[in-house]
Order: sequence, then C-alpha cells, then structure tokens
Amino acid sequence: VRRVEEMVRQLAEGASVSTSKGKVAARDARKGADFAPLRDSLSRFFAARVRLSCAADGRGSITIPFSDEADLERIVALLDTIKH
Repeated sequence: VRRVEEMVRQLAEGASVSTSKGKVAARDARKGADFAPLRDSLSRFFAARVRLSCAADGRGSITIPFSDEADLERIVALLDTIKH
C-alpha cells in the first residue's frame, strides 16, 4: 500500500514511475483542466461526448464517438455548418 501511495504522489508531481509492467508516464493534470471548458463546449455543440487528448509536446486529438450511421451524418452536417 505504501508503494502505491508513493507512486500516486510521484505521478501527481509529474514524475514517471516504473512498475513491474513497465514505465507509467504522468499525465499533465493542468492541461486536462485547461481543456475542460473547450471539451464541454464541443460536447454541447455536437450533443455527443467529446474526448480531447494532449501529449506533452502539445500535439493531440479530438474524438467524437457516434452510435450509428445516422449519428455520424448528424455530426458531419454540424461540421458542414461551420465551414468557411
């Protein structure tokens, strides 16, 4: 239990931790909090759950899952409305 507590503390501080299954990199919790308003706004716009992921180097991705072909067409139609 003490080892797990120590690992959690190290990850919270931004350090990587070695485990028996490999190395675990710390996630940047601040970035997640910084992106929360954007994620929430996109989720409202698309009326779907939106996931944002960001790597330490600043690259990332936006994921919008869909339940079926009709849902995909709805999301694509929304994207078409914002084309310039």
